[in-house]
Amino acid sequence: MPEGKRGLLPVRNRTLLTEQVYLSLKSAIINGTFPTGERLKEEELAKKMGVSRTPVREAINQLKQEGLVTPLVGGGVKVTEISTKEINDIFDVRDLLETHAAMKAVDNISEEQLKTLEEIILMGRVAQQKGLMEKIIELNTQFHLEIIIAGGNKKVYEIICSLRDYLQAYRRVSLRHSQEPEASLSGHEQIFEAIKLGDKEKACHYMKEHLIIARRLMLENVKQ
Repeated sequence: MPEGKRGLLPVRNRTLLTEQVYLSLKSAIINGTFPTGERLKEEELAKKMGVSRTPVREAINQLKQEGLVTPLVGGGVKVTEISTKEINDIFDVRDLLETHAAMKAVDNISEEQLKTLEEIILMGRVAQQKGLMEKIIELNTQFHLEIIIAGGNKKVYEIICSLRDYLQAYRRVSLRHSQEPEASLSGHEQIFEAIKLGDKEKACHYMKEHLIIARRLMLENVKQ
């Protein structure tokens, strides 16, 4: 038994270290410490963070899966660059699917789901006041997914989830726009109220308007 404990301890510690390195790198990408297009080198990162290359390599693999970094020809990775075409393509899909989901949610949403949406909005306001960008991104994703779930169409949910990694990469750019956090939260409040009141037309309108503003702010940031 003592040997078993000694054998498990390094694995647990390495997992925790990898998670810490991953969160640190992810935060640096989201807040712009590492700008889009910048090359990230395992050896340099490991030296700066005071760790071996193994947890850095494992953390980078996680970031690849989320679309936050992109492999380079010949090895290494760079912070994913954002293209205006990809942004427009993704928002075209979101407009079609999420406005439909908002209308469907009016018919199908439960009291528990309404309460969840309200809690997400309240937590978003707290995160905004504290300047917690990663938390704002997380809550933004949760809000939209809750509405899609409430809409009751599993295929819509699956398609939006398949875009999650791309959206995560793009939201780090949009949230650096001075207007984005407030615009996002205000939009969520309008959508929530429309769904709560059972108004399909307004739910669709506010979701569409919310996505138009999000697209515009994101494109403005990319062009800068």
